[in-house]
Amino acid sequence: MSFDAICNHVNTFKKKVEEPVVETKTEEKVEEVKVVEEKKPENNVQEDLFKLTKDAQIKKLEELGLTKSEIKKLNTEIKRVNKIIELTGGK
Repeated sequence: MSFDAICNHVNTFKKKVEEPVVETKTEEKVEEVKVVEEKKPENNVQEDLFKLTKDAQIKKLEELGLTKSEIKKLNTEIKRVNKIIELTGGK
């Protein structure tokens, strides 16, 4: 292989590597998930539950009769808070 052929090959490779890869669909999906997960207190009860620590929320769920496997499925704060409200009837 000649020197010029090697240079051409390297330059072609550089162009392929330097081309930016943009994946907007992935970013849009992440933004959609964030919107769903946002905390939007609807009332004082919900506000108070959001102020609790994760451990306090889990303790409350245990007191309401949920098993550890059921609690584990409630992997976000909003899910835990909504479940507490559902089980207490919003009180």
